[in-house]
Amino acid sequence: MTFSAPTPHKLSASCPARRKRPQRPTRLDWKKPGFTLIELLVVIAIIAILAAILFPVFARARENARKSSCLSNLKQMGLGAMMYSQDYDERFMRVYTNVAPAGPRDWATDTVPYIKSKQIFVCPSQTRGGYGYGYNTWLATSTGRSLAEIQEPARTCLYSEIIQAVDRSWPYNYYPADRRFEPEPRHLDGLNMVYTDGHAKWIQKTNKGLYATAANVLDGTWWFPTASSP
Repeated sequence: MTFSAPTPHKLSASCPARRKRPQRPTRLDWKKPGFTLIELLVVIAIIAILAAILFPVFARARENARKSSCLSNLKQMGLGAMMYSQDYDERFMRVYTNVAPAGPRDWATDTVPYIKSKQIFVCPSQTRGGYGYGYNTWLATSTGRSLAEIQEPARTCLYSEIIQAVDRSWPYNYYPADRRFEPEPRHLDGLNMVYTDGHAKWIQKTNKGLYATAANVLDGTWWFPTASSP
């Protein structure tokens, strides 16, 4: 007896082809790529280094902005004092007084009508309340100094930043018993000052014009400059 090989079955056009079952994912396929511990530590170290470099830069930029705002305050205060002097026989403001019935007054109450805002009397970098600036003690007489008395207007202090909220300012070592009136270097180891000619600038703390040569001596400082100093 002979057997013939079976004839392969042919799919007809009406019979759809059989779908291939999708392969099930293995455990290796379920694992997602991630950082190793060493890579994570390297990234953290890089971020820490960048922060250490950039944070002081940002802090310095903020302080520069505050220094510019303070300088603008002093320029406006200088302009107000100049306008006051034109209305009062070319004399600057008097020393602080407290006489009835008028009550207390000082350079701020004298000049605020020309400035229109007390906010500019406050330095944006000061950390305590009250005004941040003091009036040159040499100018603050009972009548106020006349413009003709000022021999070096471009080098004579009008207002400077001071330590406490008092009415006047004087150089370091001028009156060691009371430091409240001394300059305060709030801006990058320096302070702002406006002069009797109206211009203002930043001065480094080490500037010799900020230091009196002896107690109760203003000569040779920014408060009472001589022809050669500061």
